[in-house]
Amino acid sequence: MSAPRFLVLVGASILALAAPAGATEVHKIAGGLDNPRHLAFGDRGLYVAEAGRGGDGPCFPGDEGGTTCVGATGAVTVVQRHGEQYRLVSGLASMADQGTGAAAIGPHGIDVKDWDGVVITNGGPTGANRDDLAKQNPVADLFGRVLGIGDDGDITRLADVWGFERDNNPDAQVGNPAVDSNPVDVIAGHRRLVIADAGGNSLLKARRDGSIEDRSDPDAGRPDGRRERPGRLPLHEPADRLPLPGRWRERLPGRPPHR
Repeated sequence: MSAPRFLVLVGASILALAAPAGATEVHKIAGGLDNPRHLAFGDRGLYVAEAGRGGDGPCFPGDEGGTTCVGATGAVTVVQRHGEQYRLVSGLASMADQGTGAAAIGPHGIDVKDWDGVVITNGGPTGANRDDLAKQNPVADLFGRVLGIGDDGDITRLADVWGFERDNNPDAQVGNPAVDSNPVDVIAGHRRLVIADAGGNSLLKARRDGSIEDRSDPDAGRPDGRRERPGRLPLHEPADRLPLPGRWRERLPGRPPHR
């Protein structure tokens, strides 16, 4: 089954969820996933980022009440074109509600590059200090980073989004002084990454050397009429209108992937 054909089947299944009962048959293409998040297609099939279910700790008060615990349960699964599936990598950082594994934060955004493997965001931590968590459980050091995953499951740290938020906190000037980072999506190019940080309310550009630059504009669309700073990406622009280089633009929603 070709990748385009596979994509059509996935889309049909999703649309079927909103259709009247009995109107369309839904086919399961994967199972046993642990809080699946974003999807991406690559040469091997469909890649799924799994946020995991937390673990035994350390634990801390959750953002919305209850207790959140850390564990090494995040993963990336590959669903091949004929239905077989396997874990490309496991043991990634995850945080979730104690006892239930609900409200999990972990591997989230994913992009697949034929020349450079898989790139994911490992979200979090929200409501806690990553460095303190990592002293108690080393896997927590993967939170708040963009990671490269090799064909053999090897992990490479590509960009430290949480560290950038800690040191720069771009949205502090618009009323969010807390250090709050949760990278949820990434688009990978040959020499740089574009990263969405939902916790930090920022759009970031990271280079191969790991340096990060804030490319969002907290002044965009302000009611006081202040002008946008030249060269910045306004937060209120739809994704398909952002002035990104052509290779990235082709991977944004509504545009076919560049092959």
